[in-house]
Amino acid sequence: MNIKEASQRTGLTKKAIKYYESEGLICPEKNPENNYREFDKEDIIKLNLIGALRNLDISTKNIKNVIDGVKTIPEVMKEKLEKIQSEITNLENTKSVVQNFLEKEFCDYKNIEEVGCSINKLNKSLELSIEDKKEYIGKSIMRTFPGSFGKMFVANYGAFLDIYIDSEEKRKTWLDMVEFLDNLEEAEEGHPFIKMIDTMGQEALDEFIKAKNEFVKNVLAKDENTIKELKESNVNFLKSLRDDKNFRDNYMDNLKKGADLMNSVGGNGNQFDLYLEKLNDDYRKFREIARGILSDAEKEAGTNLSELLI
Repeated sequence: MNIKEASQRTGLTKKAIKYYESEGLICPEKNPENNYREFDKEDIIKLNLIGALRNLDISTKNIKNVIDGVKTIPEVMKEKLEKIQSEITNLENTKSVVQNFLEKEFCDYKNIEEVGCSINKLNKSLELSIEDKKEYIGKSIMRTFPGSFGKMFVANYGAFLDIYIDSEEKRKTWLDMVEFLDNLEEAEEGHPFIKMIDTMGQEALDEFIKAKNEFVKNVLAKDENTIKELKESNVNFLKSLRDDKNFRDNYMDNLKKGADLMNSVGGNGNQFDLYLEKLNDDYRKFREIARGILSDAEKEAGTNLSELLI
């Protein structure tokens, strides 16, 4: 069949067919009498495949690789899928940053440069790897809470800082957390609570981190012994708060120092916990389990934590 018939059979323009020939994707025989192209059944099959793959925006180079046997169709499709997913992620990230600005109505920025820096920071933060996100949060906390207090803070949350953003809600929450951390003012090194924690040596801190990670793993696994020990610990703690005035006064004093510290750096209650619960399912599960254990301990101790802290 001639090129006109090939065009009708495949839906491709004659110009497109000639282009694919020039790229070496097809090699129709030529009639020696008139030098016209003669397309056979195999050429039509190839042209239909080429047209279908081009509709998926697969490059002519990759199509040639398929035809030449260098790559399989599944391999080419997988590469295309990965590229599409990357483009979707970039678009979703951009959408989240735009929505973040629109929802918060950032009309109080003083100049264009400040707006540009904020957009770049938010956008780049979404592109961070899981390890980079962990490092970013850790550095932000250490900037806010210098010394051993910051190390303790990071260690306490360390098992939950491997954040993978896989939904629109998590992207929005991550941007809110970035702003929250970025807007925290540095705490004063002379704060009594920081000075108290600073007395902890590195060896003790390393032991705390090791024990914390093991504890988190056991709680999430609902290890029977760990759950039992945690409940007993909560029961004893609640009874001490209720029955020992000195213990209660010391605890309330430390609690107030911690609250004062968070307030002094612009903290908003347990906002960080709320963000982290949304960003890390393990942290949400951990907190749910801990709340359940505390509830059981309150029943056994015959008292309520919130009432004791009034």
